[in-house]
This record gives sequence, C-alpha cells and structure tokens, in this order.
Amino acid sequence: MPETVCLCTYTYNDAELTLELMRSVASWTRRPNEIVIVDDGSAKPFPDARIERVRVLRIPINSGPAKAKAYGLSACQGDIILSMDCDIRLDPEWLEHCLPSVREPDVGIVGSPVLNRAGKGLVAEYMAEFDNHQPRQGEVDLLTGGLWLMRREVWTQVGGFGRFAGRTHEDRAFCKRVREAGLKLMNDTHMPAKQVRRLSRFALVKRLWSLYGPGYLELAEQGGVETACAAVLEETQRRITQSLQKGQPLLVYMDLLFLGHGFLELCAFADERGLPAPATADLRLALERFLDTCPRLWAFLLDDLFRLGHRPALSGEATEPGAWIEYLHSLRSLLKAGALSFLELQGVPALAAEERAEHHFSFYEDL
Repeated sequence: MPETVCLCTYTYNDAELTLELMRSVASWTRRPNEIVIVDDGSAKPFPDARIERVRVLRIPINSGPAKAKAYGLSACQGDIILSMDCDIRLDPEWLEHCLPSVREPDVGIVGSPVLNRAGKGLVAEYMAEFDNHQPRQGEVDLLTGGLWLMRREVWTQVGGFGRFAGRTHEDRAFCKRVREAGLKLMNDTHMPAKQVRRLSRFALVKRLWSLYGPGYLELAEQGGVETACAAVLEETQRRITQSLQKGQPLLVYMDLLFLGHGFLELCAFADERGLPAPATADLRLALERFLDTCPRLWAFLLDDLFRLGHRPALSGEATEPGAWIEYLHSLRSLLKAGALSFLELQGVPALAAEERAEHHFSFYEDL
C-alpha cells in the first residue's frame, strides 16, 4: 500500500487563516492524502468543506489548543501525520523534504524553526526581532507544537498527550513523552516555517509570560521575589538595549508592558505562597514617578496593565515605593536617548491608531 499523509490543523474564530492554509497546500510538491480540520468551538462554525479528502471535526465548546490537537491527531488515519497550526505556512517542498527523516525508526517528530512574518506594526516587528527562535540543526529537546511531522504509530505508541490537562504547553508534555519512549526530536533548519498570525500586544505579553514566567516563578520560590524581579529586569534591559541600538524605540513599549506585567504576576504569586514582596500599589506609584514627564505614556501603560487584568492589584493606597523605584532606576540610563519622549509624542498615538485599524487573530487572548 502507498504511504499516506494526513494534514491536521486547528481553527478557533480564525477561519480566514485556515482557508489561506488550504489554498497554500495546492502549491506543495507532496500534498496530503487527507486533511482534518478541528473547529474548536468557533462562534461561527467553520464551514463543512464537503470536499473530497477533507473532514471538519467540531468541538461544541472551545476547549483550548491542547484538546483540539488531541482530538484531531487521534482522528487522523494516514501513515504520516502533519500537525500544523492554521497560521503556519510552509515552503512548497517542505513536506517532501522532511518525509525521509520521519520514516527513520528512531525518529519521533520532525519540525523546523518557525519565523514570525506577520507584517508591520509593533507586535509583528517585536516578534520578528525577539521571538524568532532557531534551534540548531539535528536532535533537540523540544519542537514547537505549531509544526509536527510524525508517524501515526508514534502518536499511538506514546499514548498521545497522556493525562495532560492544560489548555496549552502540550508541546512540552508530548515532546517529553516521545523522548522518554527513546525516540528523537529532529529539527530541520533548511526550510524554516513562517507564522503569519497577528497578535495583540496583550496576547503577546501573555504568550511571553507563559513561556518564561514559570522559570521566574520558580526563581521567586527558591531565591525570593526580589531575586526574580531582578531577573525579569535584567532580561528586559537586554531587549531594550538591543531595540535602541537598532533604532527601534517603539519596541521599548512592549518591554515596559512586559516588565509591569511580570512584576505584578510575581507579586500575585508571592501573595498566593505567603512570600514577602513589595506592595503592588507602590509599583503603581513608582511607575507614575518614573514616567512623570510622559503623562500620555503613563496613562496608556496603566490602561494596558488594567486590560491585562491587573486593576485590583494596582488599587489601594501607595505608601513607600522605594523598592520599586530602585528596580526602575537602572532603566533611566538606557532610556536617556529620547526613547521615552519618542513613545510619548509618537509611539502612543501610533499604537492607538494600530489598535483601531487592525483585527487580531489570536488563540492567546484568554490564556
């Protein structure tokens, strides 16, 4: 019997991206024998394609990417499964190029680096600068869940995602299971994939925290909240320095927003675990003083933190913001080159206009 390939993809209120993916498949040098589309409870159900070799599976209530993938991958009938998010685009020769690798009996999954190519605007440019991770060629410990190529027997052999119950981060759990089964994760860097999805700045902050936050929380528990805050600040300073060196002061706003979000998440964690931490109301006052010459920027940042769910945390009466002021003081030397003035006079109006003009497709808003 000839080898068969099943493409499995997932949609949630982003039918346009899924339809674009379907159109792109026509250019592939090796096309799938079957396509499975999992509609994860979209408000407007994805249209039943009623096209030969295309199946649409609908989950009535949105359950998250992990369950959508488990449902779809278990329904695939091909010898080889290509699982890819609907915002991923491949070189026409990618599948044909990677098939020989995935046929190797000691290989569990084949993937490629995923580069962000979402066009212009703050988030797209920030992701292009900082979120384009390119792991080395060959065997790796983790392959992003946005793009997996595997034999169907691998999925069944390791028992899928097992008892994993999270909405996201199924890639970490599954890759671990595959490696524990003695199979390799192979990264092919010759034809990087492209991610075309637009994210809002709120979705990007949540996404970044979902990736890096667990490490900061572990550091807070082991070394204290102040140690973890210092680590967040150090990483933020690195990215701000890089943005300014490349003449991209608008990107600084994303790191100011991430910094505030990260500090607040660490404080919430401290409250939950009974760890000592500076007061969040004092953080609000420290930020206000830090941005005292940029009232428009301060108001915009505060509103964004509220929209990220931090309104209760930032309420209350501030008393002594000294600890937070000390954290923020190290940023002043980085931002002397007019970055704050740029954000006040040009950046904030540009971000407001971008928000009004663009529609963002995102799984990540509700993480």
